[in-house]
Amino acid sequence: MDSHDLWVFRAILEAGYRPRVITTEYNSNYPITDAITLLDPTIVRNSVDIGKFEFKFSQCAWGAGAGALRIVAEAHGYKMVGRVGYLDLIWVRNDLLMNQCSLLPPFEWFFHNASIGKLHHGQQSSSDILSQIIDYETYVRTGGNLTASNRAAHSILKRRRLPCYESVKNFF
Repeated sequence: MDSHDLWVFRAILEAGYRPRVITTEYNSNYPITDAITLLDPTIVRNSVDIGKFEFKFSQCAWGAGAGALRIVAEAHGYKMVGRVGYLDLIWVRNDLLMNQCSLLPPFEWFFHNASIGKLHHGQQSSSDILSQIIDYETYVRTGGNLTASNRAAHSILKRRRLPCYESVKNFF
């Protein structure tokens, strides 16, 4: 499951399970405004063959950014109530918060004074991982188009010039 938290989180919620509280691991190497994630290794669509997909922990390119997890959580009625360092986000079902929602700070507040988007893991050295990264916002908007989602992720990563990808030859 490591690095596929978004897809497992999404599958649990889409199957109708509604845990009161759930935590998700997130990749703090990505800015919170970006919805970057590794693709779901169980998907084969849009002429993208991932049948040979084999996950290997790959330096700083793993899992999902907080922005991608936020899209899934909010679409299923969850609100972020906490962050555990550079590791986990804590979500609570909105119906349990009742009138307390207005007392919770906005999503962005949980990341103030955090060096999100900075390098917290080994620098990415191989471009191989780039074919497995997508922009989840584009994925949702296009109805699951992996090609468009992968292109959008590349565009975001190139524009951001994140320290995570500085060692990938010919990427920037």
